[in-house]
Amino acid sequence: MRGVFINLDRCSGRKDALLGQLDFAGLPSIEYHRFSAFEPAGDEPQLSKGLKSKGELGIFKSLALVLAQIGDEGFDDVVHVLEDDASFSAGIAGTIASLSRLMLSHPQLENADIVFLDYFLNRDLFAHIASSGANLAPGSFELIPAKSAYLACCGSFLVRRSSASYISRLLSKILDSADSLAPVDLTLCTLLQMGALSGFLTVPLLGAPAGEQDDDSTVQTHADNAVRSSQRAHILLRLLASGIKSPYWCAKQLEEMYGVASPLAPDCDVSDFLSYFDSLKGRMPGF
Repeated sequence: MRGVFINLDRCSGRKDALLGQLDFAGLPSIEYHRFSAFEPAGDEPQLSKGLKSKGELGIFKSLALVLAQIGDEGFDDVVHVLEDDASFSAGIAGTIASLSRLMLSHPQLENADIVFLDYFLNRDLFAHIASSGANLAPGSFELIPAKSAYLACCGSFLVRRSSASYISRLLSKILDSADSLAPVDLTLCTLLQMGALSGFLTVPLLGAPAGEQDDDSTVQTHADNAVRSSQRAHILLRLLASGIKSPYWCAKQLEEMYGVASPLAPDCDVSDFLSYFDSLKGRMPGF
């Protein structure tokens, strides 16, 4: 399987961090192609149609362009697409390889255009994922239909090469002709709900955003401090659900963010963390 990651030319540090993460996870970075992300000038007409930052337009356009490239060039039949802030737990390479093979051979996945390996978790979806994942053997996974469960995030996914050009055309048409634009992940959500795309989510998550990359994001530049803290709190759900970080580590991050002492011990479990998370929900505005 061959992969591709989206990276701004001026963000070499993020590129280097991602390449290290790939190798750590057993995904050879030499097999991943860098795609130079589109960076808007700031006067594009789409920025007056609902997108809140140049970063939102940049990732929308970049994703449409990289999918077009996948459809036209010599990629494998299933391609791993990444944003450059992805992080992984060790030992997931075999699971991703299994998923890519299943997309070509298993009846459940024969019509799937896309399989999301990392995705946004609200509190209730996190609880469901954590409960389901607890019953899985190491290295195994389940799939849930994206039509009903996908909320947002296109940071790490598998796409069928034969579907890539089709998805690119859909996104490009929306970007060029829609009177009102939503961020690209919310646009994908709408397309999945409409049945224009078919996809699945993996349980457990097979990656999460690297929290330390959040401060130099070019996408969420419009968010105030309270919203950014809420976004970071929800990233902790993904770091925990993917096994990258422990409940105790995530609780200590919440303690630092909100100044409310964590009652959790180092050997706490996911349910303990969720109780502490729930106690802070009143401090987390929606976004």
